[in-house]
Amino acid sequence: MASTHDFSSSLTWKLSQGETTQNPRKFSRNHAIHISGKPQMDASAAKPFRGDPTKYNPEDLLLSAVSSCHMMSYLYVCSQHHVEVFSYTDESIGTLEVVGEGGKFTKVE
Repeated sequence: MASTHDFSSSLTWKLSQGETTQNPRKFSRNHAIHISGKPQMDASAAKPFRGDPTKYNPEDLLLSAVSSCHMMSYLYVCSQHHVEVFSYTDESIGTLEVVGEGGKFTKVE
């Protein structure tokens, strides 16, 4: 029997005075991610895309989600086979390939 789980979040971004989205160099990428019952997460674009390098960016979050999901799956499989795990460490690297106006992750290790 299949089960479904719904997740939701909201995002807010606002154009600041003196900025314009008519020029890609003239607006902030800073925004806030809101998930009910959790602290607000301040985010931006990655530095190569004119973002604030002190904030989380979508690439950071995608890579972290893959790493976290991998750990959860590993721990679940271990628990199903009665394997005791005392600690877990993961270091991941993702490669984003930018071609023209678009990009895609081509590798996550």
